[in-house]
Amino acid sequence: MQRNSHDFSETYSKMSDDELLRIEADRESLVEEAKQALEEEIKKRQITMSNDSPEAKEPAEASEDASARGGSSWWGRLLVFLAWSAAGLAFVLITFGRTLAGTSAEAFAETTTRMFFYAAFAGWGITQIIAGRWLTIKRTIIIATVMYVIGIGWLATMKHDSGARSERIHQLLIQARTSLGPANEDFRRRMGQIMERDPQTFTEFESRNDSLESLLDSNDATMNRSRQILGQLQEEFADSQNVQSMITSLGQVLDNDSKIYGYLREEIACSRVLAGSTKLEQSKFRERCIVPEQEKMSPLLLNEDRLLRELQSKGATLPPDVAEALR
Repeated sequence: MQRNSHDFSETYSKMSDDELLRIEADRESLVEEAKQALEEEIKKRQITMSNDSPEAKEPAEASEDASARGGSSWWGRLLVFLAWSAAGLAFVLITFGRTLAGTSAEAFAETTTRMFFYAAFAGWGITQIIAGRWLTIKRTIIIATVMYVIGIGWLATMKHDSGARSERIHQLLIQARTSLGPANEDFRRRMGQIMERDPQTFTEFESRNDSLESLLDSNDATMNRSRQILGQLQEEFADSQNVQSMITSLGQVLDNDSKIYGYLREEIACSRVLAGSTKLEQSKFRERCIVPEQEKMSPLLLNEDRLLRELQSKGATLPPDVAEALR
């Protein structure tokens, strides 16, 4: 049965003002006759929409919800993380980068920039996953602050450790360059002068061996210190294949030298034995002492020459200070 406008008017006249307002809020669902009757009844009662009414509050609440959702939108959170990345990057570059120069500074700036902006997008991605109405811009700022404070703290610790390591390496290289290097050069120069002496008599042979023994004794401490420094550098450069290769070759040179010095000491010992022999036996010092030891040392000297050429070629691939100290 179809209702007319009079029926609707009679129905609305029996309703309270609040009931009429609720129906008015949903008027789009009414038929045309009902809309007309409702409008006449509201005008007749002179009812106005109140801000305190439930109908008036609903749009406001919807607006507030939309505002809250907008405050924690994806682009808002992204801006927070990008802003923190820019600020953190500036702080790190000013604090830690000013001590660097040249290619080191450029590499540090490039790596740090990449790391901070990767962190920004990673943080934003995480908030996208966990985002909800609870994740407001304020809470996003708190999360970003905590994340970047932890990250900068970790970076400062790593930088401190790296600085300490660089200082240790620097001191080792200084020792190798200013102490062991000159000592080694002086030893080889004096060794060459002694070995150039060609003894014609047993007395000259004894004199040469006395000088040789004194030189070898003085070099023992240098040899031990060289091995210690090589061991320390091997630990410090554990992640550098080029340096490790050069240190290994240097170790082989030291081992080779130790064998050569051992044969020279055998020659010295031979001269001590001949010193208590007859003049005839002493006259045979060359066949008894020099020739046998030279035959033993000959392949070692060739091997050392090869190792030194390898060191020169490897030094070309190392930083200048490292290559100079290790040569």
